[in-house]
Order: sequence, then C-alpha cells, then structure tokens
Amino acid sequence: MRKTIMILWGMACLYGCRSKNAFVSLQDGEMTLQGIRASKNDKLFKIRLLYGKQEKGMDQQKFAENMQYHIDSCFYFLKEGKHIYPLYVTPIANGIDKSFEYMIGFDPSVATKEADTLIYFDQNRSKKSYELIFK
Repeated sequence: MRKTIMILWGMACLYGCRSKNAFVSLQDGEMTLQGIRASKNDKLFKIRLLYGKQEKGMDQQKFAENMQYHIDSCFYFLKEGKHIYPLYVTPIANGIDKSFEYMIGFDPSVATKEADTLIYFDQNRSKKSYELIFK
C-alpha cells in the first residue's frame, strides 16, 4: 500500500511539473534571449535578455536606463509587413547584473497563424533583430 501511494505521489509531482508553455532560447556571441509564453489566449510573454561582456566605451548607467525605460518599441509582431507593438512592456527587477526581464502583453485580438513570432530589435547595443517563434 505504501509503495502504491509513493508511486501515485511521484506521478502527480511529475505531471504537475510538466509545462504546457513552450520555452524558446536564442544565443549569439553578444547575448542570450530567452522567452516563454505566459498565456496563449492573452498573448502574454515573459522575456529574459542576458548580455555577455561589457562593451568598451559604453556608459553602463545609460545602457541600464535605456533597457528599463526605452525598450517598448524593441518588441513587436510582424504581420503582413506591419509592426504590431505590444500594449505594455513591464520590466521585472531581478537583481542579476547584465540581465533584463520583461512581461510583454499584446492585444489578444491580434490573430496570427499557428505560431507567434516575437521579434526583438536590439537598438541599444548590437542593432540586430532576433526572432522567437512560439508554437
């Protein structure tokens, strides 16, 4: 009886840890971009940006300020050649150096195909675009 209860408890724990949300990660020499869909119906995403080495000559105070207050136009969906910007981008304080996290919410009525492609344009550092595809 005890063995049966332990097996059922273990299965319940494993089932509870299973995530239905897709985790997406991209990495290049300058940064790592990670994302998870928080809610499919509401088009809500949690994004983490991890930067590597500090660039010479870059003002870290100004960079951190830009990452907190001027990030809203860096995230968007691309639909039929038009940029669809989020309703809100909320920075999340995480206390990790060179790491920035955001909750991003789009209008739920923005209909896309079977997958959402969230684009991040790094306007503060590399001037590159990154695509996160959430299925």
